[in-house]
Amino acid sequence: MDKINKRVDNLKFYNINMKCIVCNNSIKEENFVEEYFSDITKTKYKLYLCSKCGIGFFEPRKLDPSLYEEEAFDAYILFHLGLRSLYSNHRMFFRYFPKLTGNLKLLDVGCAEGMFIKEVNKKFPNIEVYGIDFDRKSIQVAKEKFGLKNVYPFSLEEFYDYAVNRNLKFDIITFFEVLEHQTDPNKFLSICKKLLNTNGYIAGSVPNSKSIFKGLGGYPPHHFLWFNKDSLYNVLKINGFKDIEVYFVEQNIKELASVAQALIMGNLGLKLRSFVIKKLLKYDTTENKISVNKYTANYLFGNDWRIKIFKLIKFIRDFSFIPLAIFLKPFLKNGLYFQCRI
Repeated sequence: MDKINKRVDNLKFYNINMKCIVCNNSIKEENFVEEYFSDITKTKYKLYLCSKCGIGFFEPRKLDPSLYEEEAFDAYILFHLGLRSLYSNHRMFFRYFPKLTGNLKLLDVGCAEGMFIKEVNKKFPNIEVYGIDFDRKSIQVAKEKFGLKNVYPFSLEEFYDYAVNRNLKFDIITFFEVLEHQTDPNKFLSICKKLLNTNGYIAGSVPNSKSIFKGLGGYPPHHFLWFNKDSLYNVLKINGFKDIEVYFVEQNIKELASVAQALIMGNLGLKLRSFVIKKLLKYDTTENKISVNKYTANYLFGNDWRIKIFKLIKFIRDFSFIPLAIFLKPFLKNGLYFQCRI
């Protein structure tokens, strides 16, 4: 009898099926392809790849917005200081997106401190731009440093309620490096569709899971979804979008130099960057004049000497790795840009 019970238990285990979070394809629970333990959440995650639509997704998936505001990931310190420049994935929008005429509205989801919004305002005076991000510090920088209007510390779900109450609809919704953070991509895309006008567009970017760079930063609790060119197309098509275009992001030499440094130095390079940022840009709590942001008002919005030193260090790093970046450029397809319409 014990042997029979054991066989039954084994059969139950091997017949436990999960559903793909995009296409509902059956996946056996034991058929994960990778395990990953996060030191941040102290949680073990399992990566599953769908054989039908191709998406990769981690279990469990639980997004914690406080990790971004509290700078669990060091790159967000730069967001909160307003020190970023426009990235190549944003430039892909200005290169490939169709030129639309008339008075339009654009919503940028995950707008951070507003670099992309600033550029849209500059290039397209006919487009009224809105931005949302659940990171309150980034929204504060967008408002106070860059003077941006219509930016809100909302999640997409919260903004949807806000928009419905004000009868707001958009012609374009963008989300750069946002989709891979979602726990439910179908729900996210469904809300986007509800906020779009007839024939409205979406555009954005995601990391490329087939890149050799994916191992640095591509895991939970930061990223929950993995896309390649085919799976990204499939996800958009399954969710009812048409005229889908997907391109590899064409990174500039400066960005590729940063990638080359990370590839050569690995986690040591990330720790070194973290050390420089936290030591050089460390704030003095006695000077803190901002209730949300932990940096001083003078430092955040001024021309502090520490900013100049930080930029010099970045320049030296980039210059040092430029030769390697030029050599690696044909092989580093780190991002995917997409655009399509309903």
